[in-house]
Parts: sequence; structure tokens; C-alpha cells
Amino acid sequence: ISGLHSLLLQITALVLCLVFVLLYRFLFRTGAYERNPAIYFGLQALVLTLLIMLPSTANDAFNFLFYILTVQAAVVFTTRVAAFWTSFYFVIASAVVLFDRGVIGLYAVFFYLATFVVCAIFGHSIQQTELTSEHNQRLVDELRETQQKLKELAVVEERNRLARDLHDSVKQQVFAISMQLSAARTSISENDKAYVPVIEAERLAQQAGAELTTLINALRPPGLESRTLPA
Repeated sequence: ISGLHSLLLQITALVLCLVFVLLYRFLFRTGAYERNPAIYFGLQALVLTLLIMLPSTANDAFNFLFYILTVQAAVVFTTRVAAFWTSFYFVIASAVVLFDRGVIGLYAVFFYLATFVVCAIFGHSIQQTELTSEHNQRLVDELRETQQKLKELAVVEERNRLARDLHDSVKQQVFAISMQLSAARTSISENDKAYVPVIEAERLAQQAGAELTTLINALRPPGLESRTLPA
């Protein structure tokens, strides 16, 4: 800004720089630009065009803001759209310097060309890094979800195994004991000393069978309660 020769031009440059910062802060950083990116990048291009058109001996310093804008465009746009905005900014900067310096400005134009290309590549690299990071995060989330499902499936499988084991072995044995005790009860008279113990043993066997049935039902996956057999 010190390259500007009057206070009015210096204030104008400061105001334009402030507008550039405010647009960046309230449109780009907040993501509001996403509704219409062309408005944000077009407004910023207009601001910087007015800035570098000011009669200054240090316009190249203002071009640095064009480099920042190029990186932003390469970060948020596809390669083709980013190339358009990069070329657009390069043409503006080159046209201004050629108009101001004439043929001598060609040296600056070649420098701008290399710089804008480097900035575009840098912004594209940032974009790819962010996309890769988002992809990796999605993979991590999917892995965690899969791990949780595997844990739930392992629990269900174990419950089913326990239920099958109890039903196919223990419950059948308790049922057999109950039947044997029932047969023993019918083969002896009520006056026999073994009658009362047999009755009590039969009751305990039936109670054990009922408790096993309750336990087996409790081990069934709750998600199957309301499902039909085909489902």
C-alpha cells in the first residue's frame, strides 16, 4: 500500500483489502459460498481487479491475493472448473500488468503463469488430501459399525447355542427324570415310605423343567419375537 502516492488511494486499497477479508470470513469460511460459488469467486475477482488497477509501484504484492484465491478455487471446485477460474485470474493479472508496463510486462506474465499453475496444483493436492481423509473416515465408521454388528451377532449366536444345548440335553434329561419319577409314583402305594420323597422329587423335576423352559425362551433373540417362521 505504501506504493500508492496519495492518502485517498491508500485508503481505497485498505478498504478493498478489508472487503476481500470480509468476503473470505463470512462467505468462504462459513460455507455460505456453496449455494452459489460463482458469486463469491466473481466478487473476489472484482475486488482484486480494482485493487491491482490502482496506480501503485507494488501491484505484484496485490497479486498475492489472486494466488490465495486460486488455491481456494482449486480446493473446492472440480479440476475443469478450477482451471477456468485459474485461467480467469491469470488473464486479469496479466492484462493489468501488460497495460501498465507494456512489453516489459511479459516477464511478469511468465512468472504469473508459473505461479498460478503451482497454486492450482497446490490447491488440488489439498482437495485430494481432504477427500482421502473423508473417505478414510467413512471406512473407519463403517468398520466400527461392522465390528458392533459382529459383536451383536456373536452374542446372538452364543445365546442360541446355549438355548439349543439346554433344550437338547439338560431339558430332555430333566423331562426323562420327571417321567421316571411319575412311573415310580404310580408303581408304589401311598403307604410306602418312598411315596412322599418320590412325589417331592417329581415336583422338583417338573419345577426344574419349567424354569429351563423360561430360561430357554429368555435366551431367544428378542428380535425374533414378532417375526413369522418364513421370515
